[in-house]
Amino acid sequence: MSLTNKTFVEMLQVQVKFKLHAYLGMVTYLIILQVVGMLLSLVSSSTMSLGSDIVDVNFSIFRTTMVLVLSCFWSFYIGMLMMRHDQRADIMPFVTTRTMSSASDSIVLAIIAIFAGITTMLSNYVVRIIVMLKSNQNIIAMEDVFNAPGIFLKNIAAFIVVILCVASVGYFFGMIMQKSKLVMCIISASCFSMLFTELGQEILLSIRQLGMHPILYFAVNLLTSAILFILSAMMANNLEVRG
Repeated sequence: MSLTNKTFVEMLQVQVKFKLHAYLGMVTYLIILQVVGMLLSLVSSSTMSLGSDIVDVNFSIFRTTMVLVLSCFWSFYIGMLMMRHDQRADIMPFVTTRTMSSASDSIVLAIIAIFAGITTMLSNYVVRIIVMLKSNQNIIAMEDVFNAPGIFLKNIAAFIVVILCVASVGYFFGMIMQKSKLVMCIISASCFSMLFTELGQEILLSIRQLGMHPILYFAVNLLTSAILFILSAMMANNLEVRG
């Protein structure tokens, strides 16, 4: 009988594969939510009409924002799901250290965010195809992977970082719930109440303006994700997992 010592990277790869397989079934729910988002985008289109005595032109604007919102909601739920007591109790027998478990969780959420970001971007093209199949409908050409690959890749990256940031928030909130449900309730109530205050509105406006500064947008989202993952890992070292 021989013993082999695996390196940290090798053990991390094993854990990432194990957790990806464990959460693979959740992809079905992502697809369902994105389909719902596309249907809502088609139903809630805004219209504008221009006409004369000779020609009447009707414009319909389709926004796929709901697809991104539902994808973010899904990633938030996955982040919280990883911190559930029963989930951690099932996975911990296969984990060597809590630090490695937190690192693998971060990588899995990053992979999930990449997949969700790509499918969210591709949903825009699905909506375009559906619109083009309608009778007497012509779609105005926009930037895509063929005539503007740089903008296409930039949009995918923007989707990925915001979904990852939301997933890290869910992961952090899930960790707080494991520490104290009372603290979680206080934080949730504070965040919700801020939406109805002047300060909360200013914060939301500042977040919206980040989209106008691409470098700042990416930096803030990535930095926020990294900080939340690090804080979650530090708190996870103090958790006790019971069967």
